[in-house]
Amino acid sequence: MVTWTALASNRPITGYQVEWRAMFFELEFKGTRVASTENSYTISGLQKGFFFAVRVHAWHGKDAGPWFHGQWCDMSKDGTVRPFASFVSASKDTPTSESVAEVSILITAFTIREEHFPMTINYRLSETGDMLHSTREHSAAITKIFPYRNYIKVSLVDDVVDEADSTVTVTILPGSAYNVGTLSSFTFTVSDDD
Repeated sequence: MVTWTALASNRPITGYQVEWRAMFFELEFKGTRVASTENSYTISGLQKGFFFAVRVHAWHGKDAGPWFHGQWCDMSKDGTVRPFASFVSASKDTPTSESVAEVSILITAFTIREEHFPMTINYRLSETGDMLHSTREHSAAITKIFPYRNYIKVSLVDDVVDEADSTVTVTILPGSAYNVGTLSSFTFTVSDDD
């Protein structure tokens, strides 16, 4: 819920505009207009684990006042702020050949407290073909706070057998020390080049 203090003004306030966006993932704000008698608004449908930029301004007829900015992040049930891990994009633009041996997948970890780092996340690899070195569950150390880059390394097998392309999926698994963001799954194509 977003709350604000009603503005004291010598001009009548005709309403408030409330806007929000997921930081680092959404460029455009979503928003709604609320009545001049309101001083709060409950935003629904927010994804657990994201940081949100929130802003509010008053309307005086057709004239808008200045924005008042704030930030909000999801809290765990015990009241502590936990980091969350997510992928920057849900897909890889260009196919990867099995002969590259290893693919680096960019992952982001957000927190407002540096003492959460380093952290370890768990992830699972799956595929439609036979081009992965291992499909079991894995762990990765996340050592750099955003905006610095952390990568998951996916090892590929060049098996010199003529076979179809493979679709590889990397999925972040829930953990006790972190939340999982909206983009928890990353899929890319590995082409057979034998």
